[in-house]
Amino acid sequence: MNVLQVLDAAAAATVLAAFASDRAAPGFSGLLVDFEHKSETDDEDTRAAMWIEDMQVREGADLWIKGRLTTSGTTAIGGGDYRHISPVFEYPIRNYSTGERVRPARLRSAGLTNRPRIKGMVPLSNRDTAPASAAAEKPNSKPEIRNQKMNPEVLTLLGLAPDASPEAVVAAIRALKEKSDQLVPVTQQRDTLLGAAVERDLDDAGLQGATRAPWKTALTTNREATLPLLASVKAAAKPAASGDTAYRVTHNRATATAPDAAAPDAAEETPAAKARGAKISNRATELRKANPRLSRSQAFAKAETEIGA
Repeated sequence: MNVLQVLDAAAAATVLAAFASDRAAPGFSGLLVDFEHKSETDDEDTRAAMWIEDMQVREGADLWIKGRLTTSGTTAIGGGDYRHISPVFEYPIRNYSTGERVRPARLRSAGLTNRPRIKGMVPLSNRDTAPASAAAEKPNSKPEIRNQKMNPEVLTLLGLAPDASPEAVVAAIRALKEKSDQLVPVTQQRDTLLGAAVERDLDDAGLQGATRAPWKTALTTNREATLPLLASVKAAAKPAASGDTAYRVTHNRATATAPDAAAPDAAEETPAAKARGAKISNRATELRKANPRLSRSQAFAKAETEIGA
């Protein structure tokens, strides 16, 4: 079952923390570096080539070790018998899904080898052939390392170069978070001021009850565009001043009372009044076409305000 071994900044930090814990334990004399991972088997020698005494993480995800070479290790490396070192990582022992991304939890040991391929069983021995003991612990599990690359689209959105380091990515994300955190109080203050302004607008227009809610929503969403419409409604609701033309309202329902034909304001309209009425009607139609959200009464009120007496 192949899984994806991830050796990134998070993995390096975890391994470093585990090593620091091991080093702080009483009696710690160093982490073993043997020959060809032979200490991982039961029937091989456990001679040390080196003892790891310190560990560092550099450039985000690179693990560097510092150790004390033994006589045999000095001879093997100095004489050219071995050129590479292969780590043995420990992973939580559990069932892994194919293709699952896994990160090491601890560096258990390392071995001098000339075949430093990071491939093996759990715990991982990074050479071509895994130790027998590791195979017994986790059969059918062969974690395989692959180079992990940051999504180029993410780097572009962060304004970073294609070869940006993990530290640069983290720094860019932290900068965005800081800016976002700074905007929170500003946004809260804006919402508070907007809410107060909307309430004043509704009070000035004299809107009450159920008619207030939709206007409040419209003002909160787009106050600049809604204020002129609210002003037209306010103007239409304003009592007619002396000398203004008075209009009788007829409700469009079956129980409504028709205007009294004998009433003085039911007299036949003059040609000028008919022309003005036609202009208002035409303008109201234009306004509703331009802004379908306008009701018929709102459009007529706005048209009447524009055309005037």
